[in-house]
Amino acid sequence: MPSFKDASGREFDCVVTLSTAIKLQKIGVNLNKPVEIPDAWNADLELLGSTIFLVAEQSIKSHGLTEETFVEALEGDAISDATEAVWEAIILFSQPPIRAALRKLWSKGKEVTNLASSQIEATMNATTADQILTSLKQHGNSQE
Repeated sequence: MPSFKDASGREFDCVVTLSTAIKLQKIGVNLNKPVEIPDAWNADLELLGSTIFLVAEQSIKSHGLTEETFVEALEGDAISDATEAVWEAIILFSQPPIRAALRKLWSKGKEVTNLASSQIEATMNATTADQILTSLKQHGNSQE
């Protein structure tokens, strides 16, 4: 069973049942259109938080937390870990022939994120180097 820990170290299990799927559909997460889900989460943090809450609801309640107190404990890596666990729960709920495709979709999404991160870092490094060179040239020119 997929699980994650919040920032306080409490562990939460993620389970998607038919009841959960119906609740998710009511908030805009349609498990019949899983390809749209990652983009929806990236575009709407409230939707992401509500999705995590619904999928881990039983476990959250067993810790005596409400949705408000739970989302307060999600920060940094806990958000990423929770999203991963929720996605894995969605995969486990899906029909067996679709599972491999959903794992591949998630994997490709990670690749895109890593590529974007690398490009941002490279741009920042190049910009910083250019700024330093420009500053050195200007400093050298001002002494002439």
